[in-house]
Amino acid sequence: MSEIADDSAVTRLREQLLLSLTRIRELEQDLSAAEQRIGQERRLADEAQRLADRHLEAAMNAAELAAINTRLLELDRERKAMQSSRSWRWTAPIRSVERWLSRPK
Repeated sequence: MSEIADDSAVTRLREQLLLSLTRIRELEQDLSAAEQRIGQERRLADEAQRLADRHLEAAMNAAELAAINTRLLELDRERKAMQSSRSWRWTAPIRSVERWLSRPK
């Protein structure tokens, strides 16, 4: 009788061992799938960071262009005010002579 009990215990241990091995394989597959997802998510995070960096650079360029445009508008207003001033009109003949004298010969 003890031999039958021993065989039964060995059979149960084998079954438990097979179940444990099956579970280990499943866990290894789950781990592999999780590692692949993590790799994909890291690549996506890297791409998102690159896009964010580009967006920041574009925003900085836009701000710089806006500042340059504002300065150009300001200088254009100053030029128009200067050209419409009385002193500009009165000195026009002198500037004309200066341009004529500085022409390449």
